[in-house]
Amino acid sequence: MDTKKSILDISTAHVSISSREWLDKQSAISLAYRTVTDERPVATIAGFGYGWFLTANPPEGAGEAMPDDINRLLEYARAQNCEYVVLDRDADTVGELPEFE
Repeated sequence: MDTKKSILDISTAHVSISSREWLDKQSAISLAYRTVTDERPVATIAGFGYGWFLTANPPEGAGEAMPDDINRLLEYARAQNCEYVVLDRDADTVGELPEFE
């Protein structure tokens, strides 16, 4: 059993304002799921004040509901063999992805 997982720690600068709003909404749905609402989140997404934590391998079909810049970022994470992504305002940027700040 492989108990180690890789996490891509990357700047929130790679996420547009509208995608940040989408991530906030999805993290609220994830938090409320099974307790307050029947609305299911698109994928595992958690907000933590200065960014978000999300899976790099969302369920099949989830990509269709995600903003393009999020999909691009997840593709980048998978290409780096990462299972999760931490979007953090203090993390580094990468030249391969567009920046929105």
